[in-house]
Amino acid sequence: MDSALIVKKAMDNYPLLREENYCTVECPVCKNDSKFFVICRHDSVGFPAEYVICKKCGNIFFSKRPARDGYDIYYNKVYDSLTQRGFQEYSGKEKEQVKAFLEGQIKRGYKIADYCKKHLFKGIKILDVGCGMGGTLKVFQNEYDAECYGIDPVYGQVKIAREVLEVDNIYCGMAEDIDSIVPSGMKFDLIVIRATLDHLYDPSLVLNLLRNYCHER
Repeated sequence: MDSALIVKKAMDNYPLLREENYCTVECPVCKNDSKFFVICRHDSVGFPAEYVICKKCGNIFFSKRPARDGYDIYYNKVYDSLTQRGFQEYSGKEKEQVKAFLEGQIKRGYKIADYCKKHLFKGIKILDVGCGMGGTLKVFQNEYDAECYGIDPVYGQVKIAREVLEVDNIYCGMAEDIDSIVPSGMKFDLIVIRATLDHLYDPSLVLNLLRNYCHER
Protein backbone atom coordinates (compact mmCIF):
# COMPACT_ATOMS: atom_id res chain seq x y z
CA MET A 1 0.00 0.00 0.00
CA ASP A 2 1.21 3.53 -0.81
CA SER A 3 2.61 5.27 2.29
CA ALA A 4 0.32 8.29 1.87
CA LEU A 5 -2.69 5.96 1.91
CA ILE A 6 -1.33 4.21 5.02
CA VAL A 7 -1.09 7.56 6.83
CA LYS A 8 -4.55 8.72 5.73
CA LYS A 9 -6.20 5.43 6.67
CA ALA A 10 -4.46 5.36 10.05
CA MET A 11 -5.48 8.93 10.89
CA ASP A 12 -9.06 8.19 9.85
CA ASN A 13 -9.18 5.08 12.03
CA TYR A 14 -7.12 6.28 14.99
CA PRO A 15 -7.66 9.92 16.04
CA LEU A 16 -4.70 9.74 18.46
CA LEU A 17 -2.41 9.56 15.42
CA ARG A 18 -3.63 12.89 14.03
CA GLU A 19 -1.12 15.71 14.25
CA GLU A 20 -3.32 17.87 16.47
CA ASN A 21 -3.01 15.18 19.15
CA TYR A 22 0.80 15.02 19.03
CA CYS A 23 2.90 16.30 21.92
CA THR A 24 6.33 17.97 21.98
CA VAL A 25 8.84 16.40 24.35
CA GLU A 26 12.23 17.23 25.82
CA CYS A 27 15.33 15.14 25.23
CA PRO A 28 14.78 11.97 27.29
CA VAL A 29 18.51 11.77 28.10
CA CYS A 30 19.59 15.27 29.17
CA LYS A 31 16.17 16.98 29.46
CA ASN A 32 17.09 19.70 26.97
CA ASP A 33 13.80 21.15 25.72
CA SER A 34 14.79 23.58 22.99
CA LYS A 35 18.19 23.08 21.31
CA PHE A 36 17.70 20.50 18.57
CA PHE A 37 18.95 19.91 15.05
CA VAL A 38 16.01 18.75 12.93
CA ILE A 39 16.80 15.73 10.74
CA CYS A 40 13.35 15.42 9.17
CA ARG A 41 9.77 16.39 9.88
CA HIS A 42 8.17 13.01 9.21
CA ASP A 43 8.88 9.37 10.00
CA SER A 44 9.67 6.56 7.54
CA VAL A 45 5.97 5.94 6.88
CA GLY A 46 5.03 9.60 6.43
CA PHE A 47 3.53 10.66 9.77
CA PRO A 48 4.38 14.25 10.81
CA ALA A 49 6.71 13.23 13.64
CA GLU A 50 9.76 15.50 14.07
CA TYR A 51 13.05 13.55 14.19
CA VAL A 52 15.87 15.50 15.86
CA ILE A 53 19.39 15.38 17.29
CA CYS A 54 19.84 16.96 20.71
CA LYS A 55 22.55 19.63 20.46
CA LYS A 56 23.57 19.09 24.09
CA CYS A 57 24.03 15.31 24.30
CA GLY A 58 23.69 13.99 20.72
CA ASN A 59 20.66 11.81 21.42
CA ILE A 60 18.45 11.12 18.38
CA PHE A 61 14.72 10.97 19.06
CA PHE A 62 11.25 12.11 18.01
CA SER A 63 10.63 15.49 19.66
CA LYS A 64 7.13 15.72 18.19
CA ARG A 65 5.14 12.52 18.41
CA PRO A 66 1.90 10.88 19.56
CA ALA A 67 1.17 10.52 23.27
CA ARG A 68 1.79 7.10 24.85
CA ASP A 69 -1.62 5.63 23.88
CA GLY A 70 -1.05 6.81 20.30
CA TYR A 71 2.47 5.35 20.39
CA ASP A 72 1.07 1.93 21.23
CA ILE A 73 -1.41 2.15 18.35
CA TYR A 74 1.30 3.34 15.97
CA TYR A 75 3.62 0.40 16.61
CA ASN A 76 0.91 -2.24 17.05
CA LYS A 77 -1.26 -1.28 14.09
CA VAL A 78 0.60 0.93 11.63
CA TYR A 79 4.43 1.09 11.87
CA ASP A 80 5.30 -1.81 9.62
CA SER A 81 2.34 -2.48 7.38
CA LEU A 82 4.37 -5.02 5.38
CA THR A 83 5.18 -7.45 8.19
CA GLN A 84 1.79 -8.18 9.70
CA ARG A 85 1.86 -11.91 8.92
CA GLY A 86 4.10 -14.92 9.41
CA PHE A 87 6.82 -15.56 6.83
CA GLN A 88 5.08 -18.61 5.34
CA GLU A 89 1.96 -16.51 4.65
CA TYR A 90 3.79 -14.34 2.10
CA SER A 91 4.39 -15.01 -1.57
CA GLY A 92 5.94 -13.34 -4.61
CA LYS A 93 7.41 -9.85 -4.31
CA GLU A 94 6.27 -9.37 -0.71
CA LYS A 95 8.03 -12.53 0.40
CA GLU A 96 11.23 -11.38 -1.30
CA GLN A 97 11.01 -8.04 0.51
CA VAL A 98 10.55 -9.73 3.88
CA LYS A 99 13.40 -12.15 3.11
CA ALA A 100 15.71 -9.24 2.19
CA PHE A 101 14.82 -7.44 5.43
CA LEU A 102 15.59 -10.56 7.45
CA GLU A 103 18.89 -11.10 5.63
CA GLY A 104 19.86 -7.52 6.47
CA GLN A 105 19.19 -8.22 10.15
CA ILE A 106 21.32 -11.36 9.99
CA LYS A 107 24.20 -9.45 8.38
CA ARG A 108 24.07 -6.84 11.15
CA GLY A 109 23.82 -9.65 13.70
CA TYR A 110 27.24 -10.95 12.63
CA LYS A 111 28.70 -7.47 13.18
CA ILE A 112 27.22 -7.34 16.68
CA ALA A 113 28.53 -10.83 17.47
CA ASP A 114 31.99 -9.87 16.26
CA TYR A 115 31.96 -6.72 18.38
CA CYS A 116 30.94 -8.70 21.48
CA LYS A 117 32.96 -11.84 20.80
CA LYS A 118 35.30 -11.62 23.81
CA HIS A 119 32.24 -11.74 26.08
CA LEU A 120 30.47 -14.62 24.31
CA PHE A 121 30.34 -18.31 25.17
CA LYS A 122 28.37 -21.42 24.25
CA GLY A 123 24.86 -21.47 25.66
CA ILE A 124 24.80 -17.71 26.34
CA LYS A 125 21.37 -16.35 27.29
CA ILE A 126 20.43 -13.30 25.21
CA LEU A 127 17.60 -10.77 25.13
CA ASP A 128 17.18 -8.64 22.00
CA VAL A 129 15.05 -5.54 22.64
CA GLY A 130 13.49 -4.50 19.34
CA CYS A 131 14.34 -7.89 17.85
CA GLY A 132 12.33 -7.46 14.64
CA MET A 133 12.29 -10.70 12.67
CA GLY A 134 14.92 -12.32 14.85
CA GLY A 135 17.87 -12.00 12.47
CA THR A 136 20.36 -10.91 15.14
CA LEU A 137 19.26 -13.66 17.51
CA LYS A 138 19.55 -16.22 14.71
CA VAL A 139 23.28 -15.48 14.44
CA PHE A 140 23.83 -16.08 18.15
CA GLN A 141 21.67 -19.18 18.02
CA ASN A 142 23.70 -20.65 15.14
CA GLU A 143 27.17 -19.61 16.28
CA TYR A 144 26.91 -19.92 20.07
CA ASP A 145 23.95 -22.22 20.66
CA ALA A 146 22.41 -19.26 22.49
CA GLU A 147 19.21 -19.36 24.49
CA CYS A 148 17.33 -16.61 22.66
CA TYR A 149 14.67 -14.21 23.89
CA GLY A 150 13.29 -11.14 22.15
CA ILE A 151 10.72 -8.38 22.47
CA ASP A 152 9.19 -6.27 19.69
CA PRO A 153 5.97 -4.22 19.40
CA VAL A 154 5.12 -5.38 15.85
CA TYR A 155 3.20 -8.66 16.00
CA GLY A 156 3.98 -9.67 12.42
CA GLN A 157 7.71 -9.40 13.04
CA VAL A 158 7.37 -11.33 16.30
CA LYS A 159 5.53 -14.08 14.45
CA ILE A 160 8.29 -14.29 11.84
CA ALA A 161 10.98 -14.31 14.55
CA ARG A 162 9.30 -17.26 16.24
CA GLU A 163 9.34 -19.13 12.91
CA VAL A 164 12.95 -18.22 12.13
CA LEU A 165 14.26 -19.16 15.59
CA GLU A 166 11.83 -22.01 16.21
CA VAL A 167 11.29 -20.79 19.77
CA ASP A 168 8.36 -19.25 21.64
CA ASN A 169 10.49 -16.85 23.70
CA ILE A 170 9.74 -13.86 21.45
CA TYR A 171 7.34 -11.49 23.16
CA CYS A 172 5.09 -8.88 21.54
CA GLY A 173 4.87 -5.59 23.40
CA MET A 174 6.44 -2.24 24.17
CA ALA A 175 9.84 -2.27 25.87
CA GLU A 176 8.54 0.13 28.54
CA ASP A 177 6.20 -2.71 29.66
CA ILE A 178 8.94 -5.34 29.90
CA ASP A 179 8.18 -6.11 33.56
CA SER A 180 4.73 -7.37 32.57
CA ILE A 181 6.01 -9.24 29.48
CA VAL A 182 9.23 -11.08 30.34
CA PRO A 183 8.88 -13.71 33.12
CA SER A 184 9.74 -12.33 36.56
CA GLY A 185 13.24 -13.04 37.88
CA MET A 186 14.75 -13.82 34.49
CA LYS A 187 18.41 -12.79 34.01
CA PHE A 188 20.44 -12.49 30.79
CA ASP A 189 24.14 -12.70 29.95
CA LEU A 190 23.75 -10.19 27.10
CA ILE A 191 21.04 -7.66 26.23
CA VAL A 192 21.10 -6.23 22.70
CA ILE A 193 19.44 -2.93 21.78
CA ARG A 194 20.22 -2.10 18.14
CA ALA A 195 18.51 0.73 16.21
CA THR A 196 15.86 0.82 18.91
CA LEU A 197 16.57 3.60 21.41
CA ASP A 198 15.21 6.27 19.07
CA HIS A 199 11.95 4.29 18.78
CA LEU A 200 11.35 4.04 22.52
CA TYR A 201 8.81 6.27 24.19
CA ASP A 202 10.96 6.53 27.34
CA PRO A 203 14.51 5.22 26.72
CA SER A 204 15.79 6.21 30.18
CA LEU A 205 13.03 4.17 31.80
CA VAL A 206 13.74 1.17 29.57
CA LEU A 207 17.49 1.23 30.26
CA ASN A 208 16.85 1.38 34.00
CA LEU A 209 14.38 -1.51 33.77
CA LEU A 210 16.82 -3.60 31.75
CA ARG A 211 19.47 -3.34 34.47
CA ASN A 212 17.25 -5.63 36.55
CA TYR A 213 17.52 -8.32 33.85
CA CYS A 214 21.34 -8.37 33.71
CA HIS A 215 23.35 -11.02 35.52
CA GLU A 216 25.49 -9.62 38.33
CA ARG A 217 28.74 -10.94 36.78
